[in-house]
Amino acid sequence: MEAYQWKNRVKFITKYMFDIDNNGYLDLYDFECLALRYTVLGGKGSYDPKIHEKNKVIMINFWNEMAELGNFNKGGQVSIDDFTQGLQNACVGKKFSGLPNSLQDVITCKFNTIDLDGKNSSTSDGLITLEEYRLDCICWCAYKDISAIDDCFNKLLSEEDKMVEGISLKRYQELYAQFLGCPGTDKAGVYLFGPISILGN
Repeated sequence: MEAYQWKNRVKFITKYMFDIDNNGYLDLYDFECLALRYTVLGGKGSYDPKIHEKNKVIMINFWNEMAELGNFNKGGQVSIDDFTQGLQNACVGKKFSGLPNSLQDVITCKFNTIDLDGKNSSTSDGLITLEEYRLDCICWCAYKDISAIDDCFNKLLSEEDKMVEGISLKRYQELYAQFLGCPGTDKAGVYLFGPISILGN
């Protein structure tokens, strides 16, 4: 369970999800790139400039708010450790409703990139299924064993989730808040981003 301790799991998603250009630090450029990534993923390869503009606003607002909370220069470069500290200040011990508004928007945006048959689809179920969860996991990290991913998905599911065979937006928001806000490893949300490895200092 060491890999799922708070500092490691948040460092893990910061490195793999937010440091888009993989240069070891974060800046506004990473979040502008993330806006395009979410636009294309959410569109299943199609590009909608209006959605892109909306996503850019969301990501830039998040960067600016984190810069204030983390007390670092908005226009500069931020280490993964400093960004992690900013997330800790903003998220630990909080439910989704207590997270910064910009982060709430990022979380909802992320859900829309995973729910591939989402609200713009005629076959929308409004749920993240096992198949969609697998696709999200393998897009940003390397795995050789599908059963490890499936095991994490199953650990996320409440009895209600099992009944509907997926994770709703509201449930995803709750799980994401657990991932960022639970200081221990006893909440289902620690498995939200699949199997994670221990990162060095």
